[in-house]
Amino acid sequence: MEEKLTLASERHLPLRKVLLRMVPYLAKEWVAFVLALLMLGLQVLCGLVTPLFEEGVLSLLNNETTNLTTLVEKTYSFAGFDITKPDIILYYVITLGVAFTLISIMKSVFQFIDTIILSKAGERIVYRLRTQVYDHIES
Repeated sequence: MEEKLTLASERHLPLRKVLLRMVPYLAKEWVAFVLALLMLGLQVLCGLVTPLFEEGVLSLLNNETTNLTTLVEKTYSFAGFDITKPDIILYYVITLGVAFTLISIMKSVFQFIDTIILSKAGERIVYRLRTQVYDHIES
């Protein structure tokens, strides 16, 4: 069996003690953590909404395109234009596609903001820890 070499000053702190020591540093960044949690919630919401758009497009295409003869027979008048049912379906598909794209972009923006907020908060915490260590060593 190999013996593990340790330094005399090396000691192991339990996780609970480490977390208790970090509370003052984390407490100063509570606004950043709340904002990051809000961004995470918005990302989850966007992630939950996108399957609804996919389902809407697929069900619209599956239900309406099976009987092409009835699609061509039905014509609607709107503002002097004759609109057939396939045009309406195409409009819905395009609208759902644009909405899906916008929600995906919003999700990416929320994720970017979340990453920036947490990175900046982490950098500020490390800066405070580092300056306190250096001040302690120098004094």
